[in-house]
Amino acid sequence: MKKLKYYNSAAGQAGQDSFVLNITKEKNQGFYVEIGSALPMIYSNTFLLENIYGWKGVSIELNPDYVKDFNLVRSNKCFKFDATKFDYEVFFKDNNFPKQIDYLQIDIDPPYANLEVLKRLPLSNYRFTVITFEHDLYSNPDNAEVKESANQILNNFGYFRFAENVMVKPTRFSQKWEPFEDWYLDASVVTEYNSKTQYKNLPWPKLFKFTIKTKLKFFLRTFRTYRYLRKLFKTSKH
Repeated sequence: MKKLKYYNSAAGQAGQDSFVLNITKEKNQGFYVEIGSALPMIYSNTFLLENIYGWKGVSIELNPDYVKDFNLVRSNKCFKFDATKFDYEVFFKDNNFPKQIDYLQIDIDPPYANLEVLKRLPLSNYRFTVITFEHDLYSNPDNAEVKESANQILNNFGYFRFAENVMVKPTRFSQKWEPFEDWYLDASVVTEYNSKTQYKNLPWPKLFKFTIKTKLKFFLRTFRTYRYLRKLFKTSKH
């Protein structure tokens, strides 16, 4: 099993941005659609893509505070919409989105809403080279239906599941690694994996090769992230 490169400035919670850069071969000037942006930099799957590699893209977020913060610090825009009711095809067409979009993130709550988003996307008219789909199987066994329904839809449109049940520790105090996402690739664009799943039920760090430098940066980033989120949580309680 060949491990993927982990990038020094990666910000994604589970290395999603590093995954995208591996698959797109460190593409510059790529394009993303981020559904469920949350914080603009901390645990952002698109910050590295935009900030270092010059990607363009759009983010969809329901929380107005996240939208405000995002648009204060990011060049690409975040829009406040209900992702489960949004007309993606009209928006994509009106804004001249490329027919082959490099990265699609689907990450909102609750998990069944992610399936609703997937069903609303114009999969017949637009394609995505890389897709990360959050199902949060760890939080409820019933989410297996969301996970497998998404897999069936994407298989029918010519995508294959590259990584199944990517695992994280959901909270700072979690002792166990838990499955939360599946990662997909467009089989018509990415051909070197023979449309077969490469990773299954693995903690996300096991997917990547870390140098000493990236390990150090990762641990520093993790410490700073926990400190920032703790401060943010305390502030929100007042």
